[in-house]
Amino acid sequence: MAIQNLKVIILPKNGNPINKITIDLNDPTGVDKSDWKIISLPHPRTSSPVKYIFNSSTLYELRQIQGSNPHLKDSQRLETEDGSAIKSLLIESSTPGNHTGLIIEDPSVYVTSPFNPVYLLISFFVAKKYHLSDTTRFISLEDLVDSMESQDKFEPMAVKLPMGILEDGLSKICESIEENGDTFYKFSMKKTLEFLQHKTNKLKSLEEEKFPKSILQKLIIPLVTPADSTSSTPPEILDAAKLKYSISLIGSYLPQVIVNELAKSFKEDLTKLDEYLQQQKQIKDKKKLAEEGLREMDKQIKAGGNSRKKPVSKKTAGIKKPTAPRKVVRGALDNFFKKKVT
Repeated sequence: MAIQNLKVIILPKNGNPINKITIDLNDPTGVDKSDWKIISLPHPRTSSPVKYIFNSSTLYELRQIQGSNPHLKDSQRLETEDGSAIKSLLIESSTPGNHTGLIIEDPSVYVTSPFNPVYLLISFFVAKKYHLSDTTRFISLEDLVDSMESQDKFEPMAVKLPMGILEDGLSKICESIEENGDTFYKFSMKKTLEFLQHKTNKLKSLEEEKFPKSILQKLIIPLVTPADSTSSTPPEILDAAKLKYSISLIGSYLPQVIVNELAKSFKEDLTKLDEYLQQQKQIKDKKKLAEEGLREMDKQIKAGGNSRKKPVSKKTAGIKKPTAPRKVVRGALDNFFKKKVT
């Protein structure tokens, strides 16, 4: 996502209102918006409470960027007395010709991007186990809101999000019917998967320069690079690998049971990737075994060349001459034990 579409927000440690420190990259001087609020909602995957920013029409995910590097040795870290990293951040637009940017002399920055409430609604339906049966009855919007309010972790959704946002999200993942001027909803796994498949394919289809670089360069490319250095990665395999990690990215906002269903819907492509990776593993194992054999052979050759065999002396065995049997001479004791005749 291009930087100009993000809001950069610096939250002060003294607790000043957020509207005093909201900065839009298109207006580096800052914009005072009193309708911005921070609300706590359950994370759609973990259900743990996390912070979001909300105005009258849009929900934003709030993420903190810390400038400190935990991988540095303690002796190499430069920190203030309170343990904060000494670092400045340079943020600039990715649009060619747009020189708008910011230099922030603070490593602790909160960055927001639009967040789709549909993920929260999916989490709610899974928590209520509505995803387990296609026979679940249709429920009015009022009853759904009451159900949210009855659960502490989902209560802020019903209280703090406008009905229009909830209705828009429900229309994407639910079947609906109109009756007596009211709309009734029923969770639909089919519509939910169609919505998620569209999101996944859209992310997967991003050009390489727009696909998340850290995932592409550190995970995908090493994963699908052929064992044979003279070969190149088939385009459909690279595409399948991007699909796999796109599912993982989308899945980071989904309950695991929905992630499993989403992966099943792409089974054919993921199976091709698994078969390719297994084939490459076999090639690598054979090469490794051959290399180990060559190293062992080389080791034996070197060991044989350094050793000197000593000649073995042979002794000629002599032939024994037969000797005459020795005559047994009886002594005095023999006469003593001689049987007496009475």
